[in-house]
Amino acid sequence: MVHYELVFVRGFENIDKMNDKKLTLSSENKKLSGVCGGLAEYIGMDATVIRVLYVLATFFTGGILGILFYVLCAMIIPKKSV
Repeated sequence: MVHYELVFVRGFENIDKMNDKKLTLSSENKKLSGVCGGLAEYIGMDATVIRVLYVLATFFTGGILGILFYVLCAMIIPKKSV
């Protein structure tokens, strides 16, 4: 039997709490609609890192796919219920 260990990488300290969380748009950490902030809260990373990775991915893929992805996520991911 093979045992796997989860290796913690800096920025992923809250990964063990992911099972209790649901992906939602961020209401506190948002610039446009809260997609990157919500994803950052969900995976336990800094939102700035997610935003930089998103911008780089969008830039290097021609832009249209990244923008379409963001708009679809903003429409599909639910808002945080209070």
